[in-house]
Amino acid sequence: SEASGTNPLISGGAVLYPNLGTPLSRASAKAVGFFFTAYPGDRTASGSKATIEVLRADGSALGRIPTDLSAPDAQGRVQYTGALPIDPFSPGSYTLKVTYAQGGQAVTRSAPFTVIE
Repeated sequence: SEASGTNPLISGGAVLYPNLGTPLSRASAKAVGFFFTAYPGDRTASGSKATIEVLRADGSALGRIPTDLSAPDAQGRVQYTGALPIDPFSPGSYTLKVTYAQGGQAVTRSAPFTVIE
């Protein structure tokens, strides 16, 4: 039942389970995984983009990745799954920030995560 077509946490046939605050260990995790779903206002438009940023606890940027996204699927969603290698992250608190843009409009969402040795 989790793999139904209406489940927003399905990507590429896999069911995704969110991390609800458990720190990521550099000793056991190889990457910081992330996933987002956007629901564009114009389902027929192409050319949507996302910018993925990682911020340190003090708000300074660690990195920024611009990404072109696919057209909406049959349900009108644009889904993106990605991962960043955990090696560059020293132990501490971070924020993953995603900005979705289409047709001159943008929406930003963020999520905190913690890295430990």
